[in-house]
Amino acid sequence: MSDSGSLVRSSLTVNGTEVSVDVAPRELLVDALRDRLGLTGTKVGCETGECGACTVLLDGKSTKSCMVLAASAGGSQVTTVEGLAGEGALSPIQEGFWEEYATQDGFTTPGVMMSVADLLSRNPDPTSAEIRAWLDGNLCRVTGYHNLVRAVHSAAKRLTGDHSAWQQADGQDDGKLIGARVPPTEAPAMLRGREKFIADVSLPEMAYASILRSPHGHAQIASIDTSAARSAPGVVRVFTGPD
Repeated sequence: MSDSGSLVRSSLTVNGTEVSVDVAPRELLVDALRDRLGLTGTKVGCETGECGACTVLLDGKSTKSCMVLAASAGGSQVTTVEGLAGEGALSPIQEGFWEEYATQDGFTTPGVMMSVADLLSRNPDPTSAEIRAWLDGNLCRVTGYHNLVRAVHSAAKRLTGDHSAWQQADGQDDGKLIGARVPPTEAPAMLRGREKFIADVSLPEMAYASILRSPHGHAQIASIDTSAARSAPGVVRVFTGPD
């Protein structure tokens, strides 16, 4: 979470619900969503606005929430991956991603889908080239993007009603798996932003580790004075090489 200090009240609408949270002046929107509201479907990736993992809809426009101060988002409408669909069926975009096996490992998927939601609101029938150009700001560490493009085409058809519900492939009912489409069982949780990665886990009184590295390359460390660190508020333990 961003640096603490004097808190300011930020009132905004998140996934259709009006909320008010006290945030630090320098606190990022992505941190407020994750740490204060528990919406961990929005991921923290590069924290420099490059990867797009933290993409949300801010007043309907895809926005990288690591580049927006939570205090400045006051009065805005924010939609995260948790708000794409209700408790029932998946949204057309989520269904398209499931159908075309575009979930991958699920980490960057929420940000990609939020970006796609903005794209399809502007262009209901984008070409493959337009999709690739639009997703230029969303990086995925495990895909070649082909499935993502197909997923966007599928979602576009579903949104216009030009796509029948996904049916299991022929041969699935007779018990044969070779050559059949096998839907990944973990995909719905990932598509809803409910799948927990290690950074999404929060436990009561949980401690956090911070690593301090030497700013000098190939330097020989003569000694380390940890007294200031050990006396800092909230520090439980300081470990150095001998430990």
